[in-house]
Amino acid sequence: INLCSLFQMNFISINTLLNLAAVLMLGRTSLGVNGSRSGYKPLEESPRMMTGAVQAAAIEPSSMSDTEIKRVLRHHAINNLVTLSGSDSSPEFEEIIANWSCNMRRVGICPLIWSLDLSTHIKLSKGLLGNFHISSIYSDRLLQQQSETVQAKFAESTNSFKESGSKGYMSAVAFKPFVMREVIKLGFDLLWIDVDIGLTRDPRRWFWARPDQSIQVSLNYPAGQVNSGIVFARHSYGAAQLVDEWAQMMAAHDCTGWGCGDQEMLSKLLVKQCKTVTEGKFTLPRKSNQSHMNNNRNYTLSCNMRATTGEMKRVHLGLLPPKVFASGMADQLWNSTQRLRGGLIAYHANFWLSPEDKLPGSKKSRLQGKVINGLPLWCANLPPKNMLLSGMNEGHCRILEPLDNKI
Repeated sequence: INLCSLFQMNFISINTLLNLAAVLMLGRTSLGVNGSRSGYKPLEESPRMMTGAVQAAAIEPSSMSDTEIKRVLRHHAINNLVTLSGSDSSPEFEEIIANWSCNMRRVGICPLIWSLDLSTHIKLSKGLLGNFHISSIYSDRLLQQQSETVQAKFAESTNSFKESGSKGYMSAVAFKPFVMREVIKLGFDLLWIDVDIGLTRDPRRWFWARPDQSIQVSLNYPAGQVNSGIVFARHSYGAAQLVDEWAQMMAAHDCTGWGCGDQEMLSKLLVKQCKTVTEGKFTLPRKSNQSHMNNNRNYTLSCNMRATTGEMKRVHLGLLPPKVFASGMADQLWNSTQRLRGGLIAYHANFWLSPEDKLPGSKKSRLQGKVINGLPLWCANLPPKNMLLSGMNEGHCRILEPLDNKI
């Protein structure tokens, strides 16, 4: 590449040239599971990588094609697993996203958000949120796949505070199965981690250690339903069919109350349309059973895909233990057992314990109050160089985009 000729381009700055050189030095590598530089393989040929970096500096972010989306997913995939979340960006969630990104980076995962609206995609693409680079994906067709009621309520509440259980909140969470379906369709395993979750260590090892389970999901302790804050789905026929059925159910409903939430609909799908191949009727574990779980509860299900094929499909389901993946009101477990301090991987600030918890800032205050194994779950305001534990540098997450001097 002739760097001299690049000086003549109006949109290339000295800083960008230095960043492009950094991209070349990083070369044709991708991040290993532990942030090590072993086991790398090419993502793209270097000239194309450079072209992508130049274009990213000059082109205003917009809705992405499948080809563009797949390129970003391929960059972030480790052992074919993409870890991501989805969100818009109200003032409260700008902070929540920033905190989520540092939790991800702290355990060795490059942050990736599927932006629910163009404004959020632009903020993330331009590096306007948080202390770390956060990659973004955006496709306007996902909103078009929703019911008319969801589309209207989401348009009314985009990038504004959404009280848990409100119509705006429910319209936002309705996107989850659609995002998951897109990622699986493009050939990847997926780990969804809600943006209001704090991590104490890399969760991917837990899911990789259970290759027989095509889908794994957290529980909404103590209720007898799942919590979709953490969902792992393999690029397998059973998982793809289940997620597609889930998305179709979400698209078909015409309400935005609690009964129509994404995790309520997934729970309904599992209980009403699935049965175990050995015992018949399938039920989700109740409080007493959940509190004693130290490992996944495994099921082989046969599910009627009513909304899609109308056929029975086999799904291998794993339910995550609330002692390790704390969701719902699992604070009760967290406060009552010392074993959880060593074993906790993820803490989900999703459930209100008092009326104040429904107000703006409540998720932040709940995460700020948790320090586990010496790690504060609220790290958005900590100096980046003081909290990186994974050995990753900023370049690991920016091979496809121009670097900057933010860190």
